[in-house]
Amino acid sequence: MTKVDDAILEWLAEQDIAAPPKVIQSNLTVPVSHSQVKRRIRVLKDNGLVFKDPERGNYYAITEIGRWYLDGAIGGEKLEALATTDEIDTQSLFSDRSGGAPN
Repeated sequence: MTKVDDAILEWLAEQDIAAPPKVIQSNLTVPVSHSQVKRRIRVLKDNGLVFKDPERGNYYAITEIGRWYLDGAIGGEKLEALATTDEIDTQSLFSDRSGGAPN
């Protein structure tokens, strides 16, 4: 996870919308290029933190896992494991926490 990843997720969470990478990039407070946002959004998507809106093409929105990450309920080390699995087992993200996934 990078500062750009955090900025993308924070903006998507604050706006609570789906947006294309160009709109996301133009609204971030950190200096970042459009191509860097496009690369990072793909990584975030591959790791389940954002999803691509199937009805609107190149629009992305934050997922529950992305919100859990921002809330500190799951850390970056847990997210690294997601990239190597085909299915996301949300309970395993919280294996070191009692009570399971946040409400």
